[in-house]
Amino acid sequence: MEIRARYTLIGTFTIAVIFGVFAFVYWMHNKGGLGEQRDIRIVFNSVSGLLPGSAVYFNGIRVGEVKRLGLSPTDASQVEATVAVDPRTPVRVDTNVGLEFQGLTGVATITLSGGSPDAPPLPLNGGETPVLVAGPNVGVSLTQAAQSTLQRLNGILEDSSAPLKGTLDNVKTFSDALARNADRVDGIMAGLERMTGGTSKPKGPTFDLLPSTAFAQTVKVPEKQLAIAELTAPALLDNDKIQLRKTATETAAIEGGQWSDSLPRLLQLRIMQSFENAGYGGNVGRAAEGLTTDQQLVVDLRSFQISVEGEPTAIVEFGAKLIDSGKIVGGKIIQGKAPAKAVDAAGATAALNEAFKQAAGQLVMWVSETLANPS
Repeated sequence: MEIRARYTLIGTFTIAVIFGVFAFVYWMHNKGGLGEQRDIRIVFNSVSGLLPGSAVYFNGIRVGEVKRLGLSPTDASQVEATVAVDPRTPVRVDTNVGLEFQGLTGVATITLSGGSPDAPPLPLNGGETPVLVAGPNVGVSLTQAAQSTLQRLNGILEDSSAPLKGTLDNVKTFSDALARNADRVDGIMAGLERMTGGTSKPKGPTFDLLPSTAFAQTVKVPEKQLAIAELTAPALLDNDKIQLRKTATETAAIEGGQWSDSLPRLLQLRIMQSFENAGYGGNVGRAAEGLTTDQQLVVDLRSFQISVEGEPTAIVEFGAKLIDSGKIVGGKIIQGKAPAKAVDAAGATAALNEAFKQAAGQLVMWVSETLANPS
C-alpha cells in the first residue's frame, strides 16, 4: 500500500508540472507577447549583421522581431526582411526605417521611428503583406561607407590636381616674397602696434640714447619758442631695431637687444633734451604737445646704423629744415660718426650714442646760429 501511494504522489506531481507548462505557453501566446502579430516586409539595400530573431523597435520600445530574411525575387541587389510586430504599433506610410548595431558583437536591430499622425497606415494590397522601403544608406556598414567616401575623395583629388598644384605654387611664391621682405613686414607690424597702442615683447635687453651736453661754442638762444616735429624715417628705421649695414644695399637687425622706443620718437625726445641742455629751457618743446609757435624744426632720419664696410663705424645722419612763419629759412645735412668696438647689441648702441651726441650738438649749433642771423 505504501509503495502504491508513493507512485500515485509522483504521478500526480508529474501531471501537475505538465499542466503548468501548458498553462504558461497558453499565457505567453495570449497575454505575454506571443499573441496576435502583424507581418511587415521591409526592403533594404544591405542588412549586414541582421539575423532572424533580431529585435524590432519603434521609438525605442521593442514591438517585435525579425521572422525571415531573403533576397528580393525581383531585384537581387535588395534584401527583404519580414518582421512580426504588435498590431497596435502605429506604422504608417512615412515611418522611417533604420538599422542600429548593438555592442561589440555588431548584432543589428531594426528601428522604426516617426510618421505623421495624419499619414495613412500601411496599405494592404489585395491582402498582401504591407511593405516599407528603407533609405539607400540604411544598412551600409562603416567599412563600406569609408570605401565609398575614399573613392569619392580620390575622384575629387584627381579632378582638382591641376588647380591644387597651381594654388601650392602661388603659396610658395607668396612665402618667398614674404621672406624677402621680412624687414618691411616687421616695420609695418611695428607701425600698427604704435597706432593701436599695442606693445611687443622685448627681445633681449633694451638700450637708450643720451642727449648732447657739450657744444662747440656758446649757444645763442633765440627769444621765440621752437617746436620740434616728430622725426620722419624710412620703414627700415621706423622701429626699435638696432640696424647693421653690411653693404650699401643690404641691412640686418642686430640680435640680442633693441631700443627702448621706436627710433623717431626716441630721437625727437633726445633732440629736445639736447636743446634744453644748451640753455633753451622753456623755449623748446615737441610739436605733439600742442606748442603754438612760428618756429619749427623738421628732421628726417636718414641713417642710424653700424656700417661694416671697412672698419665698423656708427653713422648717424639727419636732414634738417628750419621753418619760421611758414617759410623754410634754412636746411642742412647733419652727420655724426664714431668707431664701433664691437658689433653686438651693447657695442653697437654705445657707438651710436657717441655718433648721435655729435650730430645733436651740430644740430643745436646750426639752429641757434640760423635763428640768430636770419638771412
